[in-house]
Amino acid sequence: MIRVPAVLALGLAAALLGAPASAACPPLTDLDNDGYGSPGDPACDNGPDTDCSPLDPTIFPGAVEICDGLDQNCDGLVDNAGSIQLTVNAAGLSWTPVLGASAYDVLSGNLVTLKSSQGDFTAAASSCAIDATAATTLAAPYVTGSGQLFFLVRSDTWVCAAAWGTYDSLATSQRGSRDMEAMSSGVDCLAP
Repeated sequence: MIRVPAVLALGLAAALLGAPASAACPPLTDLDNDGYGSPGDPACDNGPDTDCSPLDPTIFPGAVEICDGLDQNCDGLVDNAGSIQLTVNAAGLSWTPVLGASAYDVLSGNLVTLKSSQGDFTAAASSCAIDATAATTLAAPYVTGSGQLFFLVRSDTWVCAAAWGTYDSLATSQRGSRDMEAMSSGVDCLAP
């Protein structure tokens, strides 16, 4: 009988499973070698985030979501477009594109009213800044002002043939439905 040191045995087991362990992750933690462990480990390339599909290197936290019935980015939602990230600067407003979207609606409103109404978009929404644009920017002349504006952006098209774009953040901290409140405001950008 040949005795193999435990560390070497773990490395051999990873090789036998068909995927080498990441150099930074403990052996057998990152079976698909995508830099994420299952469970996550601070020693892994991408930290303690857990790989929700430890045998598929195309599925990991932060992966690009594609329309295929799977949850590529490990956020617990299938074929979701992910969150739109907004940037406001001297050039204007810009946002990240959404997978499958061909047009966007931008709703604007008063931030002071939003705060004083405890987050009620029905009261705070003031205009449809732009409706059904293919662009992912809104020029500075509209964005400039008192600094008291808020903007909500949603896809104006079906995304992954499953759902219309939403103003909702899908975060558990969100109070009420932004979509319903925006439609109730009377200034929503052509609700679906």
